Amino acid sequence: MGKATPKKKTANTFNVADRKEENKASVKAAATIHHVARADFGELDLDGLLSSLRNQVEQVNKGNLNRPEALLVAQAHTLMLSLTP
Repeated sequence: MGKATPKKKTANTFNVADRKEENKASVKAAATIHHVARADFGELDLDGLLSSLRNQVEQVNKGNLNRPEALLVAQAHTLMLSLTP
């Protein structure tokens, strides 16, 4: 059996450097965001998206919860607005 030929890098591929659990979660999140956001934002750069997600996970692991807290506040206001007559 021959050696597998690496796929050509396109906007729809990205490199996974390791198998850490947090990186698996980031890869799954990046793939989901890429698929769902395509209708509104067009093609997204998966490597850039994955890098950004990994950076956000790293910040949370260091105890910096500024971004997740801001996200929760924004979601709470959006939810309140959608449920208010």
